[in-house]
Order: sequence, then structure tokens, then C-alpha cells
Amino acid sequence: MFAHLFGELLPAAAHIGGRAFTGLLGQYCLRVGARLGTHPGRLSKRTDTDVPRPARPTGYAAGMPHPVMFSEHDPGLADVRAIALAFPGALEKISWGRPVFCAPKMFAVYGGSEKASGKGGAKGDHVPHPHALLIKVDDSDRRALAADRRFFFPAYLGPFGWLGLDLTVTDVDWAEVGELMDASYRMGAPKKLLRQLDQRQSGSGPDMIRSETP
Repeated sequence: MFAHLFGELLPAAAHIGGRAFTGLLGQYCLRVGARLGTHPGRLSKRTDTDVPRPARPTGYAAGMPHPVMFSEHDPGLADVRAIALAFPGALEKISWGRPVFCAPKMFAVYGGSEKASGKGGAKGDHVPHPHALLIKVDDSDRRALAADRRFFFPAYLGPFGWLGLDLTVTDVDWAEVGELMDASYRMGAPKKLLRQLDQRQSGSGPDMIRSETP
């Protein structure tokens, strides 16, 4: 209501006393009054409908803010996927441009990086590990695993209890990978899924959850 009233008064203010204001004040009153009178209760909004939006760079999946950072032919991805999806309730999604496995909490990620500042690099730089497995580890196992040259402290997830296993440093022991994912899964899975896993593994041990790759 106030804006509508202003829309009527401002044009009139440009002709106070029957004399037109030809200066900047008169022009301002006419211009603002026209805008408020056309759109009672609010200022008019500019709509740049004729300006095309920039195209999303190639390599981005629909609706994703990050580029896809893996290929289906990446070494070890098929084996990691087979192991991860064998856990009860596990599903795969793409986050940060990488395959992420959840049940429903995240327990494994394929691919990652580490900060380069601790390796002689500039602050803010990252060392990529595109063919790696990121898993959450128990505090009691962290020191021993971190001393192994295959493991690294992943950027972003490292401070939350995660380590990365580079799958290209040596030949991969897939039984070990299965055990690492089993431990990571158990740290976040709900009790219902843990009961299903225990029932499935009863009498077989953790080796039941592993790849069939010869």
C-alpha cells in the first residue's frame, strides 16, 4: 500500500505548485514513481531472460558441482565396487566426482588426494591419488597403517578418521581390502545391517566379503 501510494505521489511531486521540475529531482520522481506504480508493493525486478547462461564445462554430470574424476576402466574400481556392494544395504553414488559407497553412511570412496604441503609442495596444492581406496579406520589401527607407504592421509576426510590406500603402489591384496572395508562399514552401519552382516559371515569370517578376482 505504501509503495502504491508512493507511485502516485512521486510523479505529482515533479510538478509541485504547477511548475515542472526539469532537473535531476524531477526526473528521479518520474522514473521511480513509474516503477512503483507499475508494480504496487514492490520494486520492479530486472530479468535478464535474453542473456544466455554459460554452458556447463564438459566432464560434469547433470546436477553435479564437481567434474567426473574417474573412468569405469580405472584399475581396481571394478573390484572395489564388487566388494563394497556385497555389504548389506550398500549402494553407490557419485559425490565430489568420485564413486562413494554408503550404507547409509559413507564407508568407502574410490579415488582421492592428499595435501602437498607435507611433501615439499606449495600450501594449498594437492597430490592426486586417482586409483585409491579411502576408508575409515579405528584409532587403534591408524598408527600402524599410516606407517605403511601404501597409505596416505587424505585431504578433507583425513581429520575425520579416514586413510587412503593407493592401489598402484604394490600388488593389491584383495582379502586385506575386504577386511579394511569391513571395518569401515562396521563403524557407521546401523545395527540392523550389522546383524545381517554377522549372519552372513557366521562360520566364514571376513574373507567372505571379497572380490572373486583370481
